[in-house]
Amino acid sequence: QHWRLYDKAVVSTQSTGSCMPPSSPFVMSTSGGLAPESDRIVRTLAGKLAAKNALKYQEAANVIWTKLRFSLLRTCLVALRGTRQRVVTRRLDNVDINLLQL
Repeated sequence: QHWRLYDKAVVSTQSTGSCMPPSSPFVMSTSGGLAPESDRIVRTLAGKLAAKNALKYQEAANVIWTKLRFSLLRTCLVALRGTRQRVVTRRLDNVDINLLQL
C-alpha cells in the first residue's frame, strides 16, 4: 500500500510528457534482508540473467546476492570508517568570484 503512494509521488514529480514505468524503492536491511518488492526485483533480474547467459537460476541468483551483499558491506564500512582515498582540500580564501556576472 505504501508503494502505491510512493509511486504516485514519483509520477507526480516527473514531467507530464515522460512515460516512465512505475518504480519501487529498493530497500535492503543491514543484515541482508530485502523488502518484498526488492526481493521480486532480484528474482526477476536473476531469471533474466540466467536466461541471457545460459546459467542455472540459482547460480545467477548467487551472483546477484553476492554482489549486493558486498556492496552493502562496502557502504557500511565507508560510512563507519570513511574512505581510504586521499581527501583533497582547497583553500578558497584567495578565490575571487563575481556573482553578478554569472
